[in-house]
Amino acid sequence: MKLLILSVLAVAAFAAVPQIKSEAECMICHFLAPVIEEAAEKEVGQEEAWVLKECTKLPHIFANPCESLVHEYLDELIDLLRKDEAASGKEACNIVFHC
Repeated sequence: MKLLILSVLAVAAFAAVPQIKSEAECMICHFLAPVIEEAAEKEVGQEEAWVLKECTKLPHIFANPCESLVHEYLDELIDLLRKDEAASGKEACNIVFHC
């Protein structure tokens, strides 16, 4: 019986992890939103370096997740803005991360 309860708790704990990750991604993305908007107006190829500079302004604990977010999702976020599928950087974040 104890094993069953521990198994259920473990599954519940792991099920909650994506939501926590998503909340952190939303927070970081919303921080970057104004810069993402500016990057969308820049010449193709310069966007990533422009946005990565902002990651260095965050506390150290958020710098690596910020860089990962930029590497993994920046193109998608910028595409939403360039194609007018999102009116702002925050709206693009909300679409991508379901904020």
